[in-house]
Amino acid sequence: MDGAKAWEGIILTLVKLSNSLKARLPSGQEALAVFSVIVFFAFSWTLYRVFWWVPSWLEYLSIWSVLVIIAYVLAFALFESLAVFSLVVILGLLFPQKYFKDQFIVQGSALSVLLGVVAFLVQRKVSLIYRLELWQTLAYPAMILIGAIALVPIISFVFKRFNRLSHLALAVAERMTIFAYLYIPMGLIGVLVVIARNLW
Repeated sequence: MDGAKAWEGIILTLVKLSNSLKARLPSGQEALAVFSVIVFFAFSWTLYRVFWWVPSWLEYLSIWSVLVIIAYVLAFALFESLAVFSLVVILGLLFPQKYFKDQFIVQGSALSVLLGVVAFLVQRKVSLIYRLELWQTLAYPAMILIGAIALVPIISFVFKRFNRLSHLALAVAERMTIFAYLYIPMGLIGVLVVIARNLW
């Protein structure tokens, strides 16, 4: 009997933990809106860079080889988007609801835009990364993460203070869902090509 009660207590604890975690997660609509913002920046920048390089690739590669490269790049953009979205969700779980969950779309969108700007600046100076020492390659991502955490209450205050800005960010994020329906299939096709290339 004692063993049965112990198991019952463990199951009840897991159920309560699961319900508490579920309550802190964004709804499907909120998740789609934020993910759409991330996808827009990741894929738009990726496609811009791809089309910049395509003419030079065609000088020494076949069209099929170029398409394969594009598929790999699109697959990476999808995984990159998922990684950023996972970070946003984790931050949402760490902070009290009043700071993040209640403002998930505007908070997630703002953080995604800021991380996108940082990624853009880093990519422009990508050659410098190869000169960094090991401790620097670990320290800089940690500093970016700490900066993102520090920005959460600041962003929360700004959007609560300026309601019009909050409504504007919400409207823009919701309208960007069209890019999710356009870019996500492209990324999935890229993933399928990568899988097929590695299996055959």
